[in-house]
Amino acid sequence: EVLMERAALKVVEETEKYLQKDERILVVCGSGNNGGDGIAVARLFHLKGIRVEFYMVGNKDKMTRETALQYKIASGYRVPEVNNPQWSEYTTIVKEENPTYEELKEWYTMSGLPLKKFFNTSGMIYKQMNLKDKLKEMTEDDQLKLLATDGMLVKRPLVIGDNFVLTGFKEKEWEEKLL
Repeated sequence: EVLMERAALKVVEETEKYLQKDERILVVCGSGNNGGDGIAVARLFHLKGIRVEFYMVGNKDKMTRETALQYKIASGYRVPEVNNPQWSEYTTIVKEENPTYEELKEWYTMSGLPLKKFFNTSGMIYKQMNLKDKLKEMTEDDQLKLLATDGMLVKRPLVIGDNFVLTGFKEKEWEEKLL
């Protein structure tokens, strides 16, 4: 739980640098530990007086112990939860679930970045699967399908704007695109 709290604090700290006045944030959460991170992020924004809601896409009956705890804490603080979000009402969406193949393909196309920039090349799964060598032999479509199978393969954070995509946190790039 301490690690989850620290991760959430860091996400809020970095995101706050780029928030404009009157932002409305939606945090999309699943039932796994990433969803717990998202609920903690929503709670921290809420406690700072920032307009935020969270949306559970995962099965609440299958939440991990840590995510269930974050859900209970957020409920105690009355962090708003929505069941049918109107996506266009939000200025910022934080997604804590693994992107789908369709999302990844759209973002990759929009980004103009090499597909390798979407991979978490320092991650344990990337290294265990020896993807450094295998990616060279895979088609782009197969790489996108692989990325969609496991959130640990995807470089985070992903920031998706109207006409840009940021992969990983690089302060200079964030400033150029968000300020």
